[in-house]
Amino acid sequence: MKGKDIVIGQHYIMKVSGQLVVVRINGTGGRRCYGERWMRPGEYKTRQTWHGTNILTDREVMVLSATRVRQPATADEVAEMEQAAVNRKRSTRWEATR
Repeated sequence: MKGKDIVIGQHYIMKVSGQLVVVRINGTGGRRCYGERWMRPGEYKTRQTWHGTNILTDREVMVLSATRVRQPATADEVAEMEQAAVNRKRSTRWEATR
């Protein structure tokens, strides 16, 4: 995908830690990039980045490149991932009390 196609508040399918998961985009940010050959010392440029939340693990994800985002998630995919997150939390609690 391209950066201009990413909308804050929407759900997208991304590959996180080798797994395809649904991520909700929460906001944007800029990242300073140093070390380009043509830049003078002390100069930098910013790149567009996004902050999101992994629906399965409820952890924050930082998206450094729009190419990491695969496609928008459908409502069925979001519901399926939220249900998997609930089941995952239940099984973890049960194993902890065993």
